[in-house]
Amino acid sequence: MIPLLPLLLLVAFQATQPAADPVRYADLFAQVLGEDRYLAEDARERFIQAYAREALAAVDQLGPLDFAAQTKLHDAFEQAHAEVRWRLVRHDLPPEDRALLDRFAETYPQLLRRLFHASTDERLAALERIPTVPNSGAAVVLVAMAEDGAPEVVERALKLAAAQGGPVIGRGLHRYLRKIQRLIDQGFFADKHPDIELVVGQYVHQAIRAVGAAEYAEATPVVLSLTAHFARRYDPNMWPIADVLEALGRMKDQRAVPLLLSMLREPVLLRHGRTADGRRITRTSADAALVALVRIFDREPDAYGLLAEQNGSFFGFESTDRREQGIAAFRAWYAARPQASQPAGGD
Repeated sequence: MIPLLPLLLLVAFQATQPAADPVRYADLFAQVLGEDRYLAEDARERFIQAYAREALAAVDQLGPLDFAAQTKLHDAFEQAHAEVRWRLVRHDLPPEDRALLDRFAETYPQLLRRLFHASTDERLAALERIPTVPNSGAAVVLVAMAEDGAPEVVERALKLAAAQGGPVIGRGLHRYLRKIQRLIDQGFFADKHPDIELVVGQYVHQAIRAVGAAEYAEATPVVLSLTAHFARRYDPNMWPIADVLEALGRMKDQRAVPLLLSMLREPVLLRHGRTADGRRITRTSADAALVALVRIFDREPDAYGLLAEQNGSFFGFESTDRREQGIAAFRAWYAARPQASQPAGGD
């Protein structure tokens, strides 16, 4: 989560009194967000001082404070900080997700503030208390936590998002992935933060899996674009392409077909397993692509010789010959389909 200004809401203590030296905060914010780094730093400092001055003027009226009183005020300031964090998230949401977040805030006000607390441990603990109600404000919050500044918070939020699924998770992570794509297009990582890009790439991989679990087909174009970008920058063991192919299959969008067909030519061994009846099978990246294609076109896996691992965690083949036969059978079926229904670039 990008660090925000801890004193942002302290002016609330002076809400009923005019400031001695009024500040046009909108102008300061515009300068903070501007391109001129020195002007931005100066505006940020003036903003902090103005808010702190107003808040502390109110505190001064209270007289000397013992430790217990200072602790209570510190907690109030921290709660105000957390309130600003989630309200800034709300500011950028589309109306339907803003309404969902508002309902979550009305029902779970303290939990929401814990989710945006300055302490990483507090945020992690709060994540475990988010109610598992699909397509609710909980989903909006989980997506928001994907932009947290602590890797452990991001990773946990994305795992919970994948488990929850649903269109609210899907559209929220679609927005998240598009933000990353815009940063790539603008040269943000290449020019200034190449080290951060490697970390973000891991988040993107997890987000794609969650979008797949949500079966959110509208995200297909950006998933394809990000896959083309990050798959070239990572060792295959660090950015497993099979997980992305599986996600594309769950999204069931034929715009993914050209990529999936191209992956049928790359049978990189991924894992071993056994079927429920004890037969040994292997899974390759080509198998993951074939399973995705089977899902997109509502075909049956066993029609192409694919066998399920005993726990249902993946599909694979008994032998290289069976794999080649299965892939050839699918290619033949696909080629026999009416050309009008085949996406461009198919084979």
